[in-house]
Amino acid sequence: RLKSRLRSWYTSKDIKELEGAVFEQPVFLIGKLRERREEREVAGKIISILGDSMSTYEGYTPEGFVFYGPWSAKETGITSVEDTWWMKVVKGMGGVLGKNNSLSGSLVSGRSVTSATSPRRIADLASNGIPDVILVAMGANDWGFGFLPEEFESEYRRMVHLLKAAYPKARIYCS
Repeated sequence: RLKSRLRSWYTSKDIKELEGAVFEQPVFLIGKLRERREEREVAGKIISILGDSMSTYEGYTPEGFVFYGPWSAKETGITSVEDTWWMKVVKGMGGVLGKNNSLSGSLVSGRSVTSATSPRRIADLASNGIPDVILVAMGANDWGFGFLPEEFESEYRRMVHLLKAAYPKARIYCS
């Protein structure tokens, strides 16, 4: 029954490749097939990142706002850009890195030029081509600096709204 439902969503090649695998739950199978479908849809497309320190790496993110680099490899285990979560996603989906506009210490909230709602930061996501996909990893610093949940939620919604307005055709993934 599950197989017949899946045939309408995925190619027979997808299902055939996964048929011999042992899965603990059907949810795992559906998740794997969904990943494959998204990989096909993103392959060769421009992926840009809007993030805070967890998404930085020297030489790939704006100077002066970097947390990860060769100097932090021993403590973090991130020895090269290939070890970062975002590069693994870009490569894993077969995408092309657009702009990584991640700034260490930045917030979603606020009106500063470093906040995720800054028109400059949002516009800069297209500096290496208009993104087809935008990965957002922001918010930890807002909680750390004591922003109220209601204010954070409002600012996060505003950020997503601004991203959608600037890049209406882009897929936006938030973590």
